[in-house]
Amino acid sequence: MMNKWFLGLVFLSGSLQFQSCESNVVESTQKCIRVKIIAYICAEAVFQILDPAYFHLGELQWVSDDAKYDHVFHSFLGCTDIDYLDKLAAPTVIGKELDILLIDANRDNNCAVCKATLGNAPKTKLQIKFKLDGCN
Repeated sequence: MMNKWFLGLVFLSGSLQFQSCESNVVESTQKCIRVKIIAYICAEAVFQILDPAYFHLGELQWVSDDAKYDHVFHSFLGCTDIDYLDKLAAPTVIGKELDILLIDANRDNNCAVCKATLGNAPKTKLQIKFKLDGCN
């Protein structure tokens, strides 16, 4: 019994090491989507979808600071995207328009971030990465 448990543990740790050599991001679509940042703190952001072809991915009537927004979603950002936004932060990234790709999983999350959270985030959650070279 102990040998089977040990072999299983060895197999699992070997699998995890193999996965760490893979890409940090698994893309689910090559479709590029234009969004606007509505809220941002630490590793979280709320985005408003600007491309009508993708409005269905967001939720309607999200309220923040007495303003209502349609076609919004919440996302936990990867380290590379956090670094990018932090460089843009003067004076603020709110209202900034960006291009994104939807991804299946964000493995780019091995970085230190503050613990503040968005208290009123939309229920719709999407995993994304920024497409810094634009939608071409």
